[in-house]
Amino acid sequence: MRDPSRPTDAVVSAMKAINGDLLILGAGGKMGPSLANLARRGAVMAGSPRRIVAVSRFRNGHLRAELSEHGVETIACDMLEPGALSRLPEIPNVIFMAARKFGTSGEEQLTWATNTYLPGLVAERFRRCRIVVFSTGNVYPLRSLSEGGAVETTPVEPVGEYAQSALGRYYSEENLSEKALAQAKAALKLAPKDPIVLANVSETYEALGNRKAALQYAHETLKNGATLANLQTRYGLQNLVTDKSFRESEKQ
Repeated sequence: MRDPSRPTDAVVSAMKAINGDLLILGAGGKMGPSLANLARRGAVMAGSPRRIVAVSRFRNGHLRAELSEHGVETIACDMLEPGALSRLPEIPNVIFMAARKFGTSGEEQLTWATNTYLPGLVAERFRRCRIVVFSTGNVYPLRSLSEGGAVETTPVEPVGEYAQSALGRYYSEENLSEKALAQAKAALKLAPKDPIVLANVSETYEALGNRKAALQYAHETLKNGATLANLQTRYGLQNLVTDKSFRESEKQ
């Protein structure tokens, strides 16, 4: 079996052509470690030394140590933690691989936060960088063998929580706020008191210019355990939380 971290000629050429270091977000999953090692080895073979930085929660200490041994820098980070993304280094090339699929049942709100809300935060935090997002084919409908597989022109028809939240990720990254709102409200039905989901709805309404609805959900966010500091870390709500109407409504 071929070593997945062994660079091909195409990988070596790509690493030679890229300007700047590489940041891999969500590098602790099934494919992240191999990708990080592949990039590191490719850069060395290209004679183009650069930083390869892998970001993950790294609950597995052995994985972090193994990556470090291969010359990959590691940063332990829960990217959903308020302010966490702002503490990551500014690196011009970003690969976003963070997603939640397995273990969705019973924790649907965390799946939606990871797959729909987090990508929007990443897109905003690294808006000056080149970003590649690891995609999925699960947004397409199930098809019979006689029809053949779905193609990119097939209308999306996600089945299940993971697929629906993955479609929300696309809308979030593309700034398609109306469609992102529909996905956020679907998450709200599953977790009506989850502060992350409520804040996500508030932020989407703010992007749509509906300040009244954004205020309503911002207050609901605070009532359900979030703090003002949590809201202030959200780029899309920074104007709202400093608005006079927000401060006055908080006093009521």
